[in-house]
Amino acid sequence: MRDGPIAGRFSAAEVEERLTDAGRVLLALPWSGCFPAGFRNLWPDQGRASTRRRVPTAQQISAMDAAYGWTAFIIDQDERRFVLMRSLVLSEAGAKPRHVWTWRRMQRLTGLHRDTLKVRWGRGIDRIVRGLNRPAVAIGAHRPPFGPFRSLNHGKPELAGDMPGHKPLRSPIRVEGVL
Repeated sequence: MRDGPIAGRFSAAEVEERLTDAGRVLLALPWSGCFPAGFRNLWPDQGRASTRRRVPTAQQISAMDAAYGWTAFIIDQDERRFVLMRSLVLSEAGAKPRHVWTWRRMQRLTGLHRDTLKVRWGRGIDRIVRGLNRPAVAIGAHRPPFGPFRSLNHGKPELAGDMPGHKPLRSPIRVEGVL
């Protein structure tokens, strides 16, 4: 696994590993459920092992944000959803990592065959790899080629319909007598 800026080319295995690490960090973040204080036991611990998880560091959270930002390369919403669902992994000390969303559970949820899910998940991973390995693309620099605003005049956003060579989608509404 790489630390720091992107150097070289990513493989599918490296992208999968980074997304899995991001899923572990996401599940390790503290949360208390839908109640402000959550449920807790006020009795003192008496010889039991503590069940508290270790809170992720700021560097791990930043790496998680960067890895989940890569899913912007996946255009298809279902592929993106499958990649994100499959990235969530529970890992306990000394135990084998376990996916929260197994293939069987995803099959029951979507009604798709397991092989179809694996193909779509793999296609999503490949789209991320191709997006990361494109020349002159850095983490966080990917912007989709569509959107209501584009910057032309040295960073000043203009409406896409006001750009030279583009026709506005509709004419502006003019109301007489109103300042």
